[in-house]
Amino acid sequence: MSNDCLRSAESMPSPLDDLKSRATGLKVKLARMQQEPAVAPPASPTAWDVLVEEAGTAIGGALTSDFFGRSRPGSRAGRALFRQQRLAQQRQAALTRRTGAVAIVARLRAEVEGSRDHLDERFRRSLMGLLAEAENAHRADTILRRTGEAVDRVLSYAPRVTPQGPSEDYALLKRLEEAVRGRIVRSLSALTPDWWIQRVPPDVRSNAERRKTTRRSMWPWHEGPDLPLIHYVDFADYSKIICRKDNWREAFADTFRDSELLRAKLRELETIRNDVAHTRELTGTSREKLRVYSRDLLNLIEG
Repeated sequence: MSNDCLRSAESMPSPLDDLKSRATGLKVKLARMQQEPAVAPPASPTAWDVLVEEAGTAIGGALTSDFFGRSRPGSRAGRALFRQQRLAQQRQAALTRRTGAVAIVARLRAEVEGSRDHLDERFRRSLMGLLAEAENAHRADTILRRTGEAVDRVLSYAPRVTPQGPSEDYALLKRLEEAVRGRIVRSLSALTPDWWIQRVPPDVRSNAERRKTTRRSMWPWHEGPDLPLIHYVDFADYSKIICRKDNWREAFADTFRDSELLRAKLRELETIRNDVAHTRELTGTSREKLRVYSRDLLNLIEG
């Protein structure tokens, strides 16, 4: 491929850039519509309103005079007719403005749906919910405001960056977690083949089952419907399994020796694990704890 072709490919906008470009165009339309005066009855009649209403009143009076055979300037029927016409015009203007606002909602929804492969699914659902609220609003101003919020979300959207390779922190945590998980499975399986039901606390089971149902794994690159339920257990839940009285007595006391110390270490590692899973930089203190606690626990597990 020639250098010109390479430069051309590099300069092509991404699908996400295209979406943001079209969203910017919609934002301009929203701003233009928001600058238009809202349609509402005036707080008090202006001089022009009084003049026009009196003219309408005179016409209405003339019409009722012809109809009823008597002369009565300033007819109530004339005033009522004029006010009804003015209200009808205001309602029509408000309906037209609302229709225009809903059309922008539909445009943005279509753009988002057309770019769904390039958006985080949770972000896309949240955005579609906001657009549904906008579309169902009664007043045009509310529709425009909520649609503007949705446009701003699109313009500020940045996809989550999945690390291209495991960091040293992640690699250490992965090794530790696999070792803890493996020891739990081996030790409890030796006691009973139905260990998940008989030896795992009910709250730990229900939390793991719920996470698997929603396909929520702590590690984004390890998601998958066929993973065993033990893969959806938190660090804090590992300690609940290990330190349960019968499990500790029959399976884990000889390995970990001090249940309170084990709980404390796993509790602190839970916070560090969350930071690593969300690619947040660890502090020096947290990294040192990770290194020391992992070394201690791996020595106990691996002998």
